[in-house]
Amino acid sequence: MRAARTRTVLGHALEAAASAADGGLDAVIAAGQASLMGEPHVELVRVSTVDGETGGALDSGHSGTVTVTIAARVDGVDASRSRTFYVA
Repeated sequence: MRAARTRTVLGHALEAAASAADGGLDAVIAAGQASLMGEPHVELVRVSTVDGETGGALDSGHSGTVTVTIAARVDGVDASRSRTFYVA
């Protein structure tokens, strides 16, 4: 049950991040963070972004493929999930 909740919570956060992709990298990060706010027994650990093709660091104005990783503590368990998508 706990693993399913963790997958669901992190999946929703990544979906929120991806849905903000048209707004740019800052919008992606903000959406991923905001989706976890107020979620009971969830503590955001980090949101990280890297170039989806090279794995390298990104500039704030980056446009292109991005891999977003969201790490959180869900019901006391540390977990992370990643998703790659295009950011405008």
